[in-house]
Amino acid sequence: MLAYSLIRIYTSERARFDGKPLWEGVIQFVTELKIAARCFVSKGLAGCFENGVVAMPTIEVLAYDFPLRIDLLLPTSELPLVLPELEEIVTDGLITVDPVNVVAHKSSMTVLPMHLRVRSVMTGEPTVVSPDTALAEAVRLLLDKNFNGLPVVDDRRRPVGIITQGDLMTRAGFPLRLGLVGAFGSNQVAEVLSGLAGRTVAEVMTKPVTVVPEDQPLSEAVQSMLDRGLKRLPVVGKAGEIVGMLSRSDVFRVISRESPDWGQLRQGRLTVSNLTRVRDIMERDLDTIPPDTPVAEVLRSLSLQGRQRVAVVDQEGRLLGVLTDKDLLAAFADQKPGIWAWLVAKVPYFDVGRRYRDLLERARQTCAADFMRKDPITVLEDAPIDEAIRLMIRHHLKRLPVVDGKGTFRGLISRDALLRANLAPTP
Repeated sequence: MLAYSLIRIYTSERARFDGKPLWEGVIQFVTELKIAARCFVSKGLAGCFENGVVAMPTIEVLAYDFPLRIDLLLPTSELPLVLPELEEIVTDGLITVDPVNVVAHKSSMTVLPMHLRVRSVMTGEPTVVSPDTALAEAVRLLLDKNFNGLPVVDDRRRPVGIITQGDLMTRAGFPLRLGLVGAFGSNQVAEVLSGLAGRTVAEVMTKPVTVVPEDQPLSEAVQSMLDRGLKRLPVVGKAGEIVGMLSRSDVFRVISRESPDWGQLRQGRLTVSNLTRVRDIMERDLDTIPPDTPVAEVLRSLSLQGRQRVAVVDQEGRLLGVLTDKDLLAAFADQKPGIWAWLVAKVPYFDVGRRYRDLLERARQTCAADFMRKDPITVLEDAPIDEAIRLMIRHHLKRLPVVDGKGTFRGLISRDALLRANLAPTP
């Protein structure tokens, strides 16, 4: 048997807390606790109160204040945490507590709260551009605000397209991803912008653009993002005007804020079904490099495979660090013009020796261990996926290295994989 308690609150429809119905305040309070508790609200058919008010569903008596009962079932150990707060919240009603013996407590895992609508998650007041905005101006906005995409709207603020980092690289001849361009100096940024002179957003934007209504369930919007391979969606109001942007970062923030700590709940003897773990959805069989790998070889590998990061491991496969393309720029801090020219020109590796001898020499003299990020943030392969989500949000990561109990590198977990796992049908 599990020691639980049943808290019952006898109140009414008219009771309020903090300007909203009392029952809403109680549910919000319990939800934010993230404990193994269930809450139910029942509305009575008729009733009377100690102040003389009578509520009856008859023609003669106008029933405007029906009685409510709020049942809260939770582990007895949580009572000291809950009761003092409930006494503050319940300004009109009775609170009772009775012991309950629970045979089993079971729940199915969900990470994305299904009751949420897009409008409660989106980022409002988005930065927008028009089709005739100068492309250079749009790029400067992207760089200044650290965005990877901007919605394009007409004169009625209705989305007609979107301009993304991918659009810039495939349609505008943009040399590098925005994160790398921003790491260089103003001269290199000016060089990129000068190459966009005379061009407008309309020439390179993706159109038509997929939009999502603000009142659509969040789970449906996320599914649309996954089905279409999109990282962000413009959100529109009833008249079709843009009211916000929904990105994967927005989704992960709400998951981190509202989903329970499933690992903690399981420690309290809650049986969780369809518990998805990191190992179930991580990417495996990824290339790794030893710490003494010359930077020249790392550059060649990242360039040929179009990757942004690589894991550095020791002889036993234990993760030592992570090396990204941005980290490698530090290897050439005093030769940025050279590395810029090489990256922008997409010079094949075998041609580097002829055109950039100093660059190649520096790359040969340094190794991965010199520039890798040591002690990277990791997640255990048997951890629940909500733990991975919290780590990625807290540390602003798009991919998270996965290790076993001995620190051996097992793979990477991505944002897309986490979202797909959460929206998978429950068995």
